[in-house]
Amino acid sequence: MVVEACFLAAFWIWTVSAAVFLSNTIPPREKYAPIAGAEPVGFASTDGIPLHGWILRGRADAPWIVFCHSWRHSIAETAPIAKELNRAGFNALLMDARAHGRSGGQSTSFGFREINDVFGALVYLSQVADTAPKPIGILGISMGATTALLAAAYDDRLAAVVADSPCETLGHLLTDYARSGAGPFSAPLAASLIATYRMRFGKWPGQISPRVAAARLAPRPLMLIGGKQDKKTPARGVQAIFESAGEPKQLWLVDGEHREAYRKNPEDYIKRVTVFFEQSLNLT
Repeated sequence: MVVEACFLAAFWIWTVSAAVFLSNTIPPREKYAPIAGAEPVGFASTDGIPLHGWILRGRADAPWIVFCHSWRHSIAETAPIAKELNRAGFNALLMDARAHGRSGGQSTSFGFREINDVFGALVYLSQVADTAPKPIGILGISMGATTALLAAAYDDRLAAVVADSPCETLGHLLTDYARSGAGPFSAPLAASLIATYRMRFGKWPGQISPRVAAARLAPRPLMLIGGKQDKKTPARGVQAIFESAGEPKQLWLVDGEHREAYRKNPEDYIKRVTVFFEQSLNLT
């Protein structure tokens, strides 16, 4: 009876958690209105997903910054930050990640396959006649931060990175998620989520590592932002990424939970990020 009970418990934990996980890979589409001065654009990820974006044009000779939003959100999340950086003179490309907003695709991988969206954005920028010689920065939030770090590790066209609330690895992300609400079942739940991710996306989530990616960035500048009370992407993980990265690098930990740095400190956030990109991308 004990063996049967343990088997049934494991079976149902696996079944229910796998179903919940897979449903979360198909996020709801956030609706949003255009912003003044934004130019709608369309391009494709390097694995063929049609993507929707906005361009905010700054000075003709200014660098570009690519913006990557978080899970279940859209380019509307990064629009307030992009508008401020655009006012500072930067050109901005905001995009809906696959399966989000107005972009194509049916499922999200929480940052792993989304690097192809960033690569597609870089291809698009290289095809716009007046952008090719300019340096390109990237700013990502949560899933977007994970995506930004992973993409920059493989493509040195990304000359500077701001990563706001990245996970240490996707394995840590799933494990911390399980710990946050499963109590005594957190260990089997985490194992189930990790195995389900491997079956769905063909890679162990522990191998998808912004921490390892950060070590490949130097001498390109990196700015990391995290919340001291963040339970989804804890400050310890952001600190681990920081320690892995080479110079030059910056770490800003704020009092707040997940993705709260801008909401709680908008003026300081814009000032820090603007100065970082001005110095890193040589905006004069």
